[in-house]
Amino acid sequence: MSRKSKRNGREQKAPTKTDVHMSVATAPSVALAHLGDEIRQSQAALLYADSVTLISPRATLIHSIAELEGAPDLKMLELMVDVAPDYAPKYASDFEELLRAVRSVPAGNQLSSPQRKQRRAALERLFDGMRPAITDLQDRVRENLSETGYRDLALAMKAGLLSIDPLPDIDVRMTGDRPGDADIAIRYFTRVQHTLTTGNTYPLFDHATSNLVSLGVEAGIFSPVPAARRRGRDAALANGLFDRLPNFEHANMSEILDIRQELRDPLQRFRQGVRQITKDIDTAPEDPQFAHDIEEAWTYTVSPALVEIENAIEENTSLRDLVRRTVADPAALTGLVGAAGLMVAAGPAFGLPAAVTLMLSSAPAALGTGLAAIRTGLAERAALEKVTETQFYFLYGTNAALA
Repeated sequence: MSRKSKRNGREQKAPTKTDVHMSVATAPSVALAHLGDEIRQSQAALLYADSVTLISPRATLIHSIAELEGAPDLKMLELMVDVAPDYAPKYASDFEELLRAVRSVPAGNQLSSPQRKQRRAALERLFDGMRPAITDLQDRVRENLSETGYRDLALAMKAGLLSIDPLPDIDVRMTGDRPGDADIAIRYFTRVQHTLTTGNTYPLFDHATSNLVSLGVEAGIFSPVPAARRRGRDAALANGLFDRLPNFEHANMSEILDIRQELRDPLQRFRQGVRQITKDIDTAPEDPQFAHDIEEAWTYTVSPALVEIENAIEENTSLRDLVRRTVADPAALTGLVGAAGLMVAAGPAFGLPAAVTLMLSSAPAALGTGLAAIRTGLAERAALEKVTETQFYFLYGTNAALA
């Protein structure tokens, strides 16, 4: 199955009920050129959580710019009046004049049927006159969105897995009277504080936000509830383990979303493994010591488990090939012993004597396989299931999929 068909199938599926929600927070930054930090954190969160909310002033602003791509005519005109001074200054006065003309047209419910038709025709002529300006502005927006990396976030949003927190007043319309840095910081800190005091989400913060939280706790500004601290340790540990995957930094969002789907069962066991490790960690995730705890967990718990998985797979050539096929196409596993399943069903279901079934299954002409091949297939499947049921197979499978 191609990646494109996988994505199409993923987009058409109804959203699943959220069990693990994660809040990713990326501190305000002067550099608005790229969403690389937000994408990297969101990808790690999407590998662990069922759904993710991104808290980022930069992402909020760029997300509001994306509205310009497909807005209806009147909304587009209103947006253009707001943003033209920055994005299309030569059209600014024309947009303002056109908006006044559109608003001067009587509302449709005040007109007769013939008058409404005339009104629609007049509005179409007015909007047709601004098409070149719309095209020019939308081209600029598309170029901007591509340069910032917004398309990666949009892919996860379209799949119903990611949402961007709408921080107040951080919007493309606020071109002339945008909130100052201090106001943005306060609004951002308020949202971060909310994630730590509700206890219903897994917080995953960047380094700057973790320092901010640490200072806030020391100053007594707020105190994270126990559930938030535990979930914060889970999220930070999972992110730290993903950091050790050699191919993760080169992954794109499409690959991450495919891996979520392909390895969803091992992911559940991986969450259990993370929780088991963090159960004995008392360090807060914003504490610099937490990085040492992650390193220790990797060295003493995760790394040996991965070595065992790798050894079990490498020692068995057939199993190694089977794992590679299964990671590339999970449907391959269900077809692996299809012939075996048919042979087992043939006896009892159709009332055939056991001896006849055995002869049929051992004859080379019978579906091109024999009893020995069936046994081999079942053994390989059992070995694969044993490997994939380990708590840290998800890390191995993720790395294999990204390789």
